[in-house]
Amino acid sequence: REKASEFGASITTDKVDIGGDPIKGFGFDVVFECVGLPTTMEAALGYAKAGGTVVWVGVAKPGVTVPVSPFMVYRHELTIKSTYTNAFGMDRARLGRVYKE
Repeated sequence: REKASEFGASITTDKVDIGGDPIKGFGFDVVFECVGLPTTMEAALGYAKAGGTVVWVGVAKPGVTVPVSPFMVYRHELTIKSTYTNAFGMDRARLGRVYKE
């Protein structure tokens, strides 16, 4: 949450704060799922507002599948994105071993 605020997020929350229920009729512009469990990846879709973006950052195990309703994605015009990272990326950044643009 602290990092999200540092990068300009106006509201940060987690499932505990909002009682575990998707935001009915509202939602967030961008939802970051950072755990990588099928249940949290699926739930993240319910927290995005219509036209929102869900970013799957959490790394699921190989072979794991996530139940996604194509109709819900279509109906709410959701964008689903993912990231690719590795365990050593942050260490390299801290040590200055990344290429600067």
